[in-house]
Amino acid sequence: MKSRPQGPPRQSASSHLSASAQMSTSSKLSASSQNVLQVTSAWKRAQLYYARGYCCEQAIYAAFAREMGLSLVGAQQAAPKRKDRGTGCGAAMAAIRVLERIDPKAEGVAQSVLQFRSAFLATFGTNDCASISEQRKGLSDCMDVIGRTAQLLEQMTLESHNMNKTEENE
Repeated sequence: MKSRPQGPPRQSASSHLSASAQMSTSSKLSASSQNVLQVTSAWKRAQLYYARGYCCEQAIYAAFAREMGLSLVGAQQAAPKRKDRGTGCGAAMAAIRVLERIDPKAEGVAQSVLQFRSAFLATFGTNDCASISEQRKGLSDCMDVIGRTAQLLEQMTLESHNMNKTEENE
């Protein structure tokens, strides 16, 4: 299994996703599809950070830095470390930590974590990094795993946010 650098991002590897491509896609979406845009944007942001050289954990944290109240540098520094995850998927571990950081006092955090784990396992069949990589034919497909993980996480955070707004209005 190959390893990714954990230092500052490489600027030369950002060719996977261009900001102008993201902007043109988002400008074509209608107001009625805003949730789709929001879900898709997390996928692209996480993949963009990964393409720039962030490790799996850092890419997820960077994609959700704003939601956690962190700067991009703060998110990169706060991201779980590879050594902390054992053999598990770094993107999945980071997503769980994001859920815990967004609202650590929320009564539903434990439930959200369980729901995320179930959704992740339903999508990938395992949480083991090597097994996912083997199923997906190597490191190059971590880009897809990171994108899908960000999408799952954003769907959960949007649902939670919408539920909280409904409860506030009652």
